[in-house]
This record gives sequence, C-alpha cells and structure tokens, in this order.
Amino acid sequence: MKKILLAIAAVLGFFLTSCSNNQKVVIEMPEMNEAQVYVIYQDPDMINARTQEEIAKAEIKDGKCELNFDTLTFEGKRKECTVTIVNQNRQFGANLPLIIEKGKTITVKITGVSDYLDGKNILKVSYSGSKFAQTFSEFWQGVNDSFMELSRNNNDKKTYDKQVDLYKNFIQKFPESGYAYSVLIGEMQMLQEDENPIVKYCAQLANEKSENVWHNYLSEAYKYRLAQQKTAATLVFSAQDKDGNVKTERDVKGELILVDFWASWCKPCIESIPKLETIYEKYKDKGLTVVSVSVDTNPNDWLKYLEKHSFKWLSLLGNGQEITQRYNFKYIPYVLIADKDGKVLQKGIEIDKLEGFIEQYLNK
Repeated sequence: MKKILLAIAAVLGFFLTSCSNNQKVVIEMPEMNEAQVYVIYQDPDMINARTQEEIAKAEIKDGKCELNFDTLTFEGKRKECTVTIVNQNRQFGANLPLIIEKGKTITVKITGVSDYLDGKNILKVSYSGSKFAQTFSEFWQGVNDSFMELSRNNNDKKTYDKQVDLYKNFIQKFPESGYAYSVLIGEMQMLQEDENPIVKYCAQLANEKSENVWHNYLSEAYKYRLAQQKTAATLVFSAQDKDGNVKTERDVKGELILVDFWASWCKPCIESIPKLETIYEKYKDKGLTVVSVSVDTNPNDWLKYLEKHSFKWLSLLGNGQEITQRYNFKYIPYVLIADKDGKVLQKGIEIDKLEGFIEQYLNK
C-alpha cells in the first residue's frame, strides 16, 4: 500500500511540476481575421545596448492566437514583453505590452480596432489570468485614458496628478515590474517643464536608493535629462541655406530669437506657418527675429517646398538627428525662443501661446 501511495505522490509531483512550466498566452482580437504576431523581449541592459530578442511569432486566425512558452527560461515569476501585431495589408499595426507568467495562461483581449484605425480612439486592451495581469490591465487602461484626456486638454495638472497616483500604486504593488517604469520614462522624456507632476515624481524616484534594475534605469534616464537640459540651455545650431552656405546661431541677431523646427512633410508644421507670419509682421520692428530650420531627411523635399513657398525670414536645413538629440524633442513643429545672448527662454512652446509670451517679453 505504501508503494502505491508513493507512486501516486511521485506521479502527482511530476504532474504539478509539468503544469508549473506550462505557460501560455491567448490573444483574442474579434475584429481581426488575420495578422502576424511578434513577441519581443527587452530588459534595461538590452535597451541601453539598443538590442532586443524575438522570442516567438505566430498568426492570428479568425480573431484568435495562442502562443506556448513551455521552454522559456524565467529568472522570476514573469517576463514582461512587447507584442507587435501587423495585419496582412499593413493597414493595422500596434505595439502592446505582453505578460508571460510562469505556469499561467494569460489572455489578452483587444477591441476597438475600427475606432483606432479611424483615429477616433485608442485600442481597448484587457489582461486576465493572474492577479498581476488583472492589476496591470487596470493600470494600463487608466494610463491610456489619461493620455486621451491630455490630448483633449493639454497640460492639465489634475490629469498628470492622476497619472502619478496610477504609477505610484502600481509600483508599490509590483516594485519588480518594469512596465510602469518604462511608460514613466517615455512620458518624462517628452515633457519639457520641470514643474510637471510627472517630472517631479521622476526626480523623487531618482533620488531614492533601490536594488531594482528598472528603478535604476529610470534614475539614469533622469540624470541624462538633467545633463541634456544644461546642453540645451543655450541656442546652438548649424544648418545650411538653399545655396549651401552654413549658418549658425552667430548669424542670427535680435532682441528675441524664435527658431521653428519643422519639415516639409509635416502637416501641422505647414499649418502653423501663417500664424508665425502674423506674429513676425507684428513684432519684427520690436526686435523679433524668426528662423526656420527644416529637419527633412531628403534635402530635395525641402528645396521643392521653398520653390513654391517663400519664407519672410531665414530658412535653413539642419541635421534632424543632431538637433532633436540636443534639444530633446520628438514631435514637430517645435518652437524654441532665446534672448539676444542666446539663452533659451522657452522650449516646445505651443503656437497658440507664442504671441502672449512674445508680447510680455518685448514690452517688459
């Protein structure tokens, strides 16, 4: 009898061990008949080295896809990845967080594809199958809802405060997770104002000691931000005019210097030019100087635009990668304002707020 019980215990132990190594992800996407799925893993070391690891690929068929990760090696309870989904005609593409949890089946449900493609809303994504997945699902939805609020009401402090609470609560519950830190770093890098609640929260975290590799990654990102701010505190650029002559900040004089970074393919940039012209005509005799620096990667695109549209001020072509890295911006149009000594007074100021700032400065 004892031998039988021992045998049963051995079989049960083997079964439980097998189950604990059985991890799966189910992707449900009712509005998508067919699509390619790629699962990418990155940790902070990989991100710093600009590398990544593709750990799986599959296809969505009739709105569903299952991925098995039985042979995946775990250092902890889970791997936090990114899933890229692209449909056959490349009309749809999305990068989303993907949780792979040891011994769990995680279900990811993605809806709202039609509104997403029409630009009306973000994708609705929910995660289930574990306590972590459910908590992350609530966090992810909350963060995305707040981004939608910010798109409707830019720089709303209450919304940023809500975001800080979301980050704090998730990090407190799952300090080892990298997801909150990753989103937080990305948002911090896009924000210019040091007094923004998100930036202040990052500063707080950066001053805390931690063994958490993601926490340390955020700390390094914040230190880089501070170093970059020192570099960007003075107006410095090198660009060429349509005749190939190199111009720098030393060639630009004025009580107030407005530099507009733009590109010929950027619709919002083109739409902002008439507003800049109105401001220029109103304040040029009071000391306002305007310079447009294109970040077009193809010089011919810039030259073709200039053939049809003449600027009332100096128009130059610059190295987009060098410029965006120096002033730490990812979106255009991007307006920078400096005083006559080249001290940067404003970065990333919105077109609608330009005239108010210029009026106040030139009439002080």
